[in-house]
Amino acid sequence: MAKAKHILSFVGWWGLLVAVCGALTVLFGYPALGMLRDGRRAKESASWPQVRGHVLSSSCDRAPGVRQTHTPDLRVHYRYVVEGQTYEGHRATFATHLGVVTCEELAAGYPAGAEVEVHFAPADPSLSVLRPGDGPSPVMTGLAALAALAFAALTVFLTGMGVRMASRMARQGPHPGARRKRR
Repeated sequence: MAKAKHILSFVGWWGLLVAVCGALTVLFGYPALGMLRDGRRAKESASWPQVRGHVLSSSCDRAPGVRQTHTPDLRVHYRYVVEGQTYEGHRATFATHLGVVTCEELAAGYPAGAEVEVHFAPADPSLSVLRPGDGPSPVMTGLAALAALAFAALTVFLTGMGVRMASRMARQGPHPGARRKRR
């Protein structure tokens, strides 16, 4: 009974450590995938066709509960027409960080009613952007991807170590150096 409790205690703590590493993999991996996708789209958007559109509204939004020091998201709502079909877009840029220009300064450049150049994906005209070529920082994308890969590798390593150690404990007994008694 003591042996079973010891193994369960070990597996519980080790499992928690593996779960935390797995959660960190997702925490860094999901944004990294989004930044990779947005970086690809930003690069492609530089060669997308363009049409005239009109700004419906623009604002700088902060997510509820986010500190005031957090960079707000630029929201530009605009309408454009491609081959007789009307679309509405909201993306000013694929960049996740606006750099030294404040959100408010960018939003001021898109007042309601203003005419704008809208760049759209030829294969999917509903995908559009006002500032083609602006994408996430390659450095930040690389760091997020590297962190996700590191935590994924650590999760796999810890899982393998945990399985081996639990197996060894089941064979040897509650103490790492203890041997099985033969009767």
